[in-house]
Amino acid sequence: MAGPEKTNALVLKTQQWSETSKIAHLYTRKWGRISVLAKGAMRPKAKFWGHLETFSLVEAVIYKKPREGLQLLAQCHLLNPFGGLYADPERAGYGFAAVEFLERHTFEEANDELFEWTVFNFHRWQKLTGNRLALGFYEYLLVALGCLGYRPAINTCRVCGREPGEGRKVMFDQAGGGLICRRCATEGSRYQVLSPGAYERIKKAVNGSIEWE
Repeated sequence: MAGPEKTNALVLKTQQWSETSKIAHLYTRKWGRISVLAKGAMRPKAKFWGHLETFSLVEAVIYKKPREGLQLLAQCHLLNPFGGLYADPERAGYGFAAVEFLERHTFEEANDELFEWTVFNFHRWQKLTGNRLALGFYEYLLVALGCLGYRPAINTCRVCGREPGEGRKVMFDQAGGGLICRRCATEGSRYQVLSPGAYERIKKAVNGSIEWE
């Protein structure tokens, strides 16, 4: 077995493996999304106890073997539990949605920009509330998609190509992956209505000019 390697990681979820051990699904800076076996993690006095909760940022030492689906976790040091996400149901909901996004759309492939963007937003969402929190989540998704090579059509209507009028509310078509004007909107469809201010922030996010506050 090769020697252990160290990387920072976000804990996505865990599942019981045996009476004493569990499997942790991690999004790591070094390898992207991987699964590790944490032996003895179910014991109350285990070295991993309390360090493998969803949302937690950890420094993990892993025995990484090529072409194997399950790796071995040797050590785990808690850097930030992001407990503020659990303190409010709305924040927790956005946190779990981000975790689901990473589970569905990432693989065992390093993406330093996406890792840093997710950690940044876990920090930020602990402080945001209401509409700013919802807007922050949309910004996260749009930039995250950009990190994966996808750029939603946000500068013009995805159907007719017209630019939205200055100062007007615009609509975002989540299913279609872009902006849609009122002329092209279809009755019965669900769109996210954006205020002029929200639209400008999201446009900056997609175009890569958002400020990481």
